[in-house]
Amino acid sequence: MNERELMDRLEEAVPEVPSVFHNAMLGAFAQIQEQEEKEKLKDNLVELPKPRLRKRTAAIVLIAALLMATVATGTALMPKVVSYFYGGNAVIREDLPDLVQNNPVEMMVGNCRVRIEEVLYDGAQLYLTYSIRNMTVDRMMGERDPEDSPNGRRYLTIEEEEQEIYTWDAYLWSDALWINGEETEMLSGTFSNYGGDEPGEYISYNILHLYQEGIELNGETRIALPIGSDPRRLYEDGCLPRDENGRAAEPEGDACAIICLNADVPGIERIKGGPVTVWPDGTEFTVLETIFSPVRLHVAMTCSVSDELRRAYPEDMSDYRIVFDRWWDMALVDSEGNILNSERYEGLSGTNGDGVTFMEFTYRKEYPLPLYVAPVVDDVADMAHKVLIRE
Repeated sequence: MNERELMDRLEEAVPEVPSVFHNAMLGAFAQIQEQEEKEKLKDNLVELPKPRLRKRTAAIVLIAALLMATVATGTALMPKVVSYFYGGNAVIREDLPDLVQNNPVEMMVGNCRVRIEEVLYDGAQLYLTYSIRNMTVDRMMGERDPEDSPNGRRYLTIEEEEQEIYTWDAYLWSDALWINGEETEMLSGTFSNYGGDEPGEYISYNILHLYQEGIELNGETRIALPIGSDPRRLYEDGCLPRDENGRAAEPEGDACAIICLNADVPGIERIKGGPVTVWPDGTEFTVLETIFSPVRLHVAMTCSVSDELRRAYPEDMSDYRIVFDRWWDMALVDSEGNILNSERYEGLSGTNGDGVTFMEFTYRKEYPLPLYVAPVVDDVADMAHKVLIRE
């Protein structure tokens, strides 16, 4: 094989690298070249023979660089918030890093620096990483678990630091947010706070389950995130004024960090409604919505049990509890009962007051049809109790 054939095969086999990696490589090679030129001129010394890259070696360097780019695409560029909640080896759509806004907001609120580090909307959930640093605090926040590595996370102490941060000039002061000027209800979500890399700083990883609240973002979207100076301090009753519909106007000034994003995520498949499945014991499942996002597969469904089954349980137990106390471990399966999850203990992710159950599963590039979820017993899918998700 000659050099041209090798290059042609490399172009066919290796996908296009991200522009950020391409530019970084160009910058690195330019620095190397500049340094070599400086060394040649230094003190007019006699130049010693310098090692040079032969063509074969150059080709190897190119292959290594391309392999590094492929790794960077899959791991190093994964959003920190996604890596935190789903693991550094989580399966995601290849273009997910391109959908992330990095460092869109930085502002000073009193003696606190507020920085929004990552924003991602995947058609179902809003993923956020933000940091707040109190410039008057000179100690590192959090304590490491003695069983962790020396470079492990520093956990905020619940009794002290988790309370302390709510006395700062800036903090997350509400469980709601404002979307295009309209206040949402209190959002369901998941978050974790850890000590940051600088004194007086903590990092917060957040997932806001917008689809579980019936919220769907489209087009150019303005989000006011309530991280800043708590405006409730201005009112005697500690509450924001509300209109006749019980909604508060978006606070002005430095009460919120303003995020502007294009919520039209390419390649999302959102299916409203779905099939109905009845188990042998009379339990009925109705799929309300299925979202195939670049991060996860999200499923919303209702379940109702038969009168006969209900009589076997206490009156105060909901249908949801009756079903999922028995079948907690639900897996995504194909028609043959093959478990499609790449992680165990996926499935159930929550419920709301209207009896809607939410499930989520690992992203897959392709999903077999028909697609089911089914209880797992001793690592085997119980296909007698499968629930049809998509035909």
